[in-house]
Amino acid sequence: MPEGTVLTPDVLYNIMDVLSDDRPTVYACALSAKAFLPGARANLYRDIKLSRDALQKAKLLSRTLAADPALGSLVRSLHMSRVYSTPETRKIYLALPDVLPFHYFTELRSLSLHLLEIFYFEDIVAVLALLPQLKYLECYMIHWHSNVPAVVHTAPGTGAHAQDAEHPSFPSLENIAIKHGTWAANKFAERLLARQQSVSSLRDIDVSFGRVADLALAWVPVIRKSGACVQSVSISLTNRSTHHATKPLSPADRALYPSDYAYALDNIAHCPSLRTLTLKYFPGRQVEYTSPGILEALCDTLARGRTAPWPALEHLIIFMLDREGRAVAPPPAACTRLAALLSSRARFPRLVALTVQIRLEAQNGNRGSHDPQVVRERWRALFGEYGRADSAAIQLNVQVLLMPRPRTGVGAWT
Repeated sequence: MPEGTVLTPDVLYNIMDVLSDDRPTVYACALSAKAFLPGARANLYRDIKLSRDALQKAKLLSRTLAADPALGSLVRSLHMSRVYSTPETRKIYLALPDVLPFHYFTELRSLSLHLLEIFYFEDIVAVLALLPQLKYLECYMIHWHSNVPAVVHTAPGTGAHAQDAEHPSFPSLENIAIKHGTWAANKFAERLLARQQSVSSLRDIDVSFGRVADLALAWVPVIRKSGACVQSVSISLTNRSTHHATKPLSPADRALYPSDYAYALDNIAHCPSLRTLTLKYFPGRQVEYTSPGILEALCDTLARGRTAPWPALEHLIIFMLDREGRAVAPPPAACTRLAALLSSRARFPRLVALTVQIRLEAQNGNRGSHDPQVVRERWRALFGEYGRADSAAIQLNVQVLLMPRPRTGVGAWT
């Protein structure tokens, strides 16, 4: 480089982007020359992960932002995990909005909350209200903090910065994933539903609660409200559950729909731009598939009307169970009917794949003599319709996953 050449800020930023995977080098550049500092800061603060010793790291970050608030606008992605992970931190009474000065993150696009314990449901509501540019929200395995009596979890207007009047707006989310956990996620769905701008822009929705699949019912109205915008939906489903059901269907809906599956799919049918649909079937304590079940409800939804409910559908994914050879499997007639409906190129011109994912549950994680290949072939045979020439354009994928059998508690079976 000729002597006296000055690199433009764009070039310096690009250099830092090239070095983004080598954080020690980025640190060294920030210390070596003042010209590198803006690009290095933007790179170092773009994605922040607080996991091990998360509470201590949050305190250090808070002090840094208090000294230079402008750094908060550089953060685009924030991942928080295990804030209260040690006996010492579990004794600390600190509401989620007080863990970090979230109001500094004015340009935050992605927020992931993993394995957290919260004191109040309203704390997450309050945090969202402080993030006007947020597009992606993930809440995985969030639970109530064990040091707070359960009665206060639903107390309205409690928790730091939790009053709706103080935070009347929510960000316009595009992607949301609420998976597992026990923290009144159904109430969170109601709050989102009350704010049109928060759900009208949703494109990807994943509400999966495993063996307490009935919790996903509260999110069905959110999916319907997102309407033509949503392109991907993943939802766990069970039927008429009385275990852990926080808000079962109303008497009117129970009279209108023969099953919870029918209720969910009827509402999802109002999303015409859907490209990927994932249905996760969890039968609870049942060992046998009960008809009419999830596949019959799916077939009824696909068959109704002159036009298909999801003309843009490209990929359908169905999670089913096989319990030590005792298949929680639908009757062959339901599988044959589903295959025939999906094979209609006139109704589903874009469909390219059907994935059937089998969760093979075995006691203590030992599958014994139960060969996953045998399971795979049995399920492929159930969808034999796909072997015909008119459905050759649609790929059938059968995947088998080994899962431990639940011994007791939610989802245990006999």
